[in-house]
Amino acid sequence: MLRELVETKAPAILAVTLLALTLTTPYLLGAPGAYLQIVCAVLALAMLVSRRDALQIGGDPTYRLLLIALAILIAAFAATAHQPREAIFGLNFAMLLLFGPLAAFLGRFAAPGNTIRVAGFALVGAALALALALFQVLVMHMDRAAGWGSDPIWSAEAALILGFIAVIGLRSQHRWRVLFALGPVLGTAACLLAGSRGPLVALPAMLLVAMLFASRRWWLVPLLAAIAAIAAFLVLKVAFPASIDRFGSLIGIGQDLATGKTIAEVSAGTRQAFYAAGYQAFLHAPWIGYGWQEKMQAIVPYLPGDGAALIAPHRHLHSDVLDFGVAGGIAGLIAYALIIAAPLVGAIKAPRDGQYVARLMGAGLLAAGYFFCGLTYLMFGYEFLTELYVCLAAVLIGYCRDVPPLAASERPRGAAGAVSG
Repeated sequence: MLRELVETKAPAILAVTLLALTLTTPYLLGAPGAYLQIVCAVLALAMLVSRRDALQIGGDPTYRLLLIALAILIAAFAATAHQPREAIFGLNFAMLLLFGPLAAFLGRFAAPGNTIRVAGFALVGAALALALALFQVLVMHMDRAAGWGSDPIWSAEAALILGFIAVIGLRSQHRWRVLFALGPVLGTAACLLAGSRGPLVALPAMLLVAMLFASRRWWLVPLLAAIAAIAAFLVLKVAFPASIDRFGSLIGIGQDLATGKTIAEVSAGTRQAFYAAGYQAFLHAPWIGYGWQEKMQAIVPYLPGDGAALIAPHRHLHSDVLDFGVAGGIAGLIAYALIIAAPLVGAIKAPRDGQYVARLMGAGLLAAGYFFCGLTYLMFGYEFLTELYVCLAAVLIGYCRDVPPLAASERPRGAAGAVSG
């Protein structure tokens, strides 16, 4: 009885837990949820080792690219470290190592209907994000909604990405598949309640990816998004006028950028200063940068006024491109490009089964979401969104496939049915 529980029930429970933590609770749990995902990944690896299963998915190009990126970052940070212990900041990206065991473990439960299940989980996650955001704004009277264990920007980005992952369900044959087009609506609404403007930069790119892959209903996602935007504007205008003022400031910011002026708005103005100074710092150390720990101090000489005071409350440059470029130079930018491309390459090279297009669609949405959200904020280098990226990639590449990478005879009895049946 105990052996049967360990060999069949426990893996299935762990797989469901991983799916739930990855697709339904990121907005609710934030960084604590990422730590739980790490624990689950370690347990998944332990189960694979205990069964003497090889990491067949380890040969997947996604994992290769992530490992190469990690090696480049560790080498660059080690080369620039003023003290040997500073090279340990390469471990900020050690979660890239978890893709292999996660994808291998979830791959044991691969089944033809998994796309619809992933889309369903993600739709629930986006709905929960909006529900919590509404509770925080309406009941708790918070100025900006923010998931627990996170901040308004990171949680808004998580909600937006989960909402778009739900649209891979449009590729299924489910009779209610049209409901998955609501995912971006829910995610965008949560983003608006958070008062986060940066994530909206990713909205056009993700809509384009969704339209390209949404088959005959390509028009459905942008139509619903437009309706949701109008409805959200009207609701916010009446109930939360302060939010409208915050988003309305984008017009002034755009005018300042177009005319070459210094941006007057504080948040955007700080970013403008960081971007200009970061570019100058990159030019002065273009090959391997200054190290992850020193990236903020590296821009101080190029900041206006008291640069040290300007960077004091900040821990990153509010741009993944600059964070990787200043911290790791060209080597860091290569690593960043490999991380963004990894799920796309893995999806393209994966078997052309019944979930191939949905898997490619999900990888495209994941890459676009992280890249464009990362233009205005940090997405990699801290636990929450780094772990979410790795887990989402593992779900898409390992779980959303028709046939497990292992031979049918090697699969745990009853486990696939417990998760996919």
